Amino acid sequence: MLLLPKFRLLAATLATLLLVSCAKEEKPVLPHTLVNIIISTNMPDYISLQNPATGIKISYYNSLPVGYLGNGVIVYNSLEGFKAYDATCPNSDFKSIKIVDQIYGECPSCKTRYSLESGFAMGKGNLHLQRYSVMSNGEYLNIYN
Repeated sequence: MLLLPKFRLLAATLATLLLVSCAKEEKPVLPHTLVNIIISTNMPDYISLQNPATGIKISYYNSLPVGYLGNGVIVYNSLEGFKAYDATCPNSDFKSIKIVDQIYGECPSCKTRYSLESGFAMGKGNLHLQRYSVMSNGEYLNIYN
């Protein structure tokens, strides 16, 4: 009688291990693009980032286009800190997404919406935005990969 509960526990543990070991790691869809941007949130172009739940799109840094194919980088002030994403839609021919209602990104081609809080796709697309690291040091933000 005691053998049956132990067998069930062993079977459940093995099944869990099998499922976890078979889970695929999500690989980036976009090719690696070097990003290293430093901005001041006190500068006029970026001052809106001082407000929570606000996003901006950076298209150029030091007169050079940024992001994959020069589509830009989106920086978002979330409740958990600053987040940054490549502004390239991974679901539709790598089109540049635009910011909608300060909290979403939207692809003009496939109409997929992305939460700037998480980078997750909503709608037709199932691929999420490529995220970059952000280090905050007072008024300065370093966006990099």
